[in-house]
Amino acid sequence: MAEKRKTISISSSDVSFQDNNASKKVNKKMVKKAKTTVISNQPTLTAFKMDNVQLKKFGEGMMRAMSSLESKVCCIDQKLSEMVTVESLNDKFSKMATKTDLEKATSEIVNRLNDKVDILENRVFDLETTNDELKKKVTRLENNMEKMKEAISEVGYAAEKAEYGVNEIGQYTRKSSVRIFGLEDDRDEKVENTCEKVNALLQSKLEMQIQNSDIDIAHRLGRFDSKKNRSIIVKFICRRKKNECIANRYKLKGTGIVIKDDLTQENQHLLDMCYYDDRVKQSWSDNGKMYAQLVHDNSIHRIYPGLSIDELVHNHQQNKRENYKR
Repeated sequence: MAEKRKTISISSSDVSFQDNNASKKVNKKMVKKAKTTVISNQPTLTAFKMDNVQLKKFGEGMMRAMSSLESKVCCIDQKLSEMVTVESLNDKFSKMATKTDLEKATSEIVNRLNDKVDILENRVFDLETTNDELKKKVTRLENNMEKMKEAISEVGYAAEKAEYGVNEIGQYTRKSSVRIFGLEDDRDEKVENTCEKVNALLQSKLEMQIQNSDIDIAHRLGRFDSKKNRSIIVKFICRRKKNECIANRYKLKGTGIVIKDDLTQENQHLLDMCYYDDRVKQSWSDNGKMYAQLVHDNSIHRIYPGLSIDELVHNHQQNKRENYKR
């Protein structure tokens, strides 16, 4: 290949020299010799051209092969970059716990859980103990409460009994007293004037033989009211005169004047309840004792403070059933 390239170089200089033959005089022998040389080297030049074409084709094939190879190499590099390397695996495995480490960690966790379970069991035991103590306290409190209820019930019963006794005593102190309703009132009326009006009423309307000395006291109750007459409480010296007054009070019917027993607040409240109850036909008092007549059978019953109308009706029906059985 080197020899051919050298021959081509010599021929080119000769051709160049021949081209300048017009301006310079060159030896004809040299020109002829050159022509002869060119003609003799013509096959060699043709072969060189053919080799050059093949070489070019080969070079192009090599370039394509190199390009394909580079593409494959890039692809391989990319795949290798995505692949897990030994170093990365070692790094990951170094970070992973070994079997011994896992067993150790598991043992520590189990121990901690056992400790917490022990603590919780102790707390549960303490709570159960506290709960038992509280149950005992509650039982004691319930027992004490039952005793207190019994004591309160006894105290309540004693209080009711005491109230009943007080009411009885209060009513007993009123055995010689009556109340008069509807007697004309006066703003400037004094106790002496009230006594005179009472005496005049008893003598004229009830036809009683009575003197001022028969009345201990007679006075109005409450403040003066121009719209209604205040009631009068009259206390007799002799209870016999009081009973006579009560016995003759029917003579005041139609006059607008009414005479009643002087009752305690509780007894008067009981009579008022009976008066406004539809199951009671009528109710009244006689010498401090209260009575009620029921509507459904006209039966008459003695009534006491603390006894409701429901209890009165129920007890009456119960007694009727028991009497019927007998």
